[in-house]
Amino acid sequence: MDSFKDKSRYESGSHRGSTEMRPAVAGEGPSNVRPSQEGSRGDSSSIDHVEKVPATPAKLSKRRRMRNHCARFWPWYLLANIIFLAIFLPLLFTKIIPAIVQGIVNKQELPVFGGAYIAISPTQLNISLDTQLDTPLPATIEQMEVHLYNHDTPNFSPFVNLTFPEIHTNHKTNVSIKDQTATVANHSELVKFFGNVFDNEVVSIGNRANVKVHLGALQMKAHLEKTVEIPALNKLKNFGIIDIQLVLPPLENGTNIKGHVNLPNWGRLALGLGNLTLNIFSHQSDIKLGIIDIPNVNLPHGNNSFSFTGQLDIGYALQNIGPILDSQADPLSRGAISLGTTGNATMMNGEHLRYVEEVLNNRRIFSEMPVITLASQILGGLLTNGNGDGPPLLDVLGDMVGNKTFVEEVLHKFNSTGALTGLNATKSGGKPNHKRRSLPMALNLFKMSMKMRKH
Repeated sequence: MDSFKDKSRYESGSHRGSTEMRPAVAGEGPSNVRPSQEGSRGDSSSIDHVEKVPATPAKLSKRRRMRNHCARFWPWYLLANIIFLAIFLPLLFTKIIPAIVQGIVNKQELPVFGGAYIAISPTQLNISLDTQLDTPLPATIEQMEVHLYNHDTPNFSPFVNLTFPEIHTNHKTNVSIKDQTATVANHSELVKFFGNVFDNEVVSIGNRANVKVHLGALQMKAHLEKTVEIPALNKLKNFGIIDIQLVLPPLENGTNIKGHVNLPNWGRLALGLGNLTLNIFSHQSDIKLGIIDIPNVNLPHGNNSFSFTGQLDIGYALQNIGPILDSQADPLSRGAISLGTTGNATMMNGEHLRYVEEVLNNRRIFSEMPVITLASQILGGLLTNGNGDGPPLLDVLGDMVGNKTFVEEVLHKFNSTGALTGLNATKSGGKPNHKRRSLPMALNLFKMSMKMRKH
């Protein structure tokens, strides 16, 4: 038994010795290793490789990687969003959206499609206005007060204020004000505005207002500052007396002429000016021939014909026939008579409309009538009185001139030229004779009569 143990011990020792590693000898390569040792090492490394090398993991998609990233860092992202919203939201509601709304307000053209300025008292106007708003999204604009002013006045001073009702706008939306009574806020500025309307082809109106805009539940404030241009009166271009006729004998109130006058309105706003009284002068001179009254002057766009009555100072005109002819030298060279017209009075319900009078009374407009037309209307009407009966012409002119016999002689010579026959023929449809030759002769005779009367 012991011998067996000893033998086993010696055998184990012999095996142990054979497996010990010895130092490598220079020049000794792998071929110097015993096959048994190489086999033993190869088996051992193969076993280690199989047991220790893990399997290659599957590649994650981008979405999966992002989810994993967010799941890992979500607290940081939450904190960053909170900080961003804390900064951005106040800017959005206090700066960005108001700036967008203000930009939309600034882009409004406010075109004037029509309207009216009707004078109703010395301190009030009845105003109507048609305009348009254009917004890119639905909005509600609260009732607002719009100040109208002259944009070239250094200091802001509105002449009238308009109240616009609440407006619901979405893209192009028409806005109208109808028959709103507005009080004159600044008399001198209103006179300046009406003066610009009278003198120019186009007039500029400044508009200013504080605007409150509702975008759903959001309320924003904006400031309206806009200058709008609209067509104006252009000095009543094409103004003129259409026809004129003497009324003899004069009426009890002194009326001795009547006729029709054209008052054009080249503007887009209708104008109500009340009852007009106009002075009539000989062309550009200071020789006042008379006045005419035009009641209820309302001027829509376009040409407007009005009836008038008036008082022509025939005696004064005859006494100043020389200066009158001198003042008419240029128009007469064109075969016409020129009449200058200025404002005298503008009344409404017995009160003077000073803001209209201060404009019309300081401006003179001119109208021309062909000499033959004017003579046929005045002298023809004078002789026939419109009915063919004929007024007591010699008595009327004799009283005016103070020399009935001389007037009779002048008219006899005037009639001998065929002028009156020609004028009457014109009235009855016949052909006039020697009109152009006889009228200057008649005027010269009247001029000569005045000179002889002075002597």
